[in-house]
Amino acid sequence: MKLFLTLHATAELLTEQTAEECAETMKLALGTKFQGKEDAQGWELSHIDRNFFRPAVHLECVPDADGTILSVKFQPDRMLLIFMCIWSLIVIAVSAWKGWLTLIMLPVFWAVMIVGFSAGVQPVKDALMELFSANEVLD
Repeated sequence: MKLFLTLHATAELLTEQTAEECAETMKLALGTKFQGKEDAQGWELSHIDRNFFRPAVHLECVPDADGTILSVKFQPDRMLLIFMCIWSLIVIAVSAWKGWLTLIMLPVFWAVMIVGFSAGVQPVKDALMELFSANEVLD
């Protein structure tokens, strides 16, 4: 498992489908494998699963000579980031009140979030590769 310490990951997937076929495939997958919506640049998605650390996904379909390149960006879900920020403020407040030793919890839980996010990227990437019958483009 690769750790994404910046809480950001990208991937490029190559499929033989046209951009229009990719859009239709994505519309059919909404509600079953993914939830989200289409915007001007592509798709804002999240994978439907029970992973609290599941990444938010931005998918863009770019036509190519061999088919379509799916440009995928993974970021932590906004609710997870809000939760972690509020939790961090609570830990800092408790540390100031009860003693600075409780600050040890802060990096531990941020490390858990990094590991959880990193572990959540691959299943979403695999689901996209299966959905579009795509292969990952390696640089």
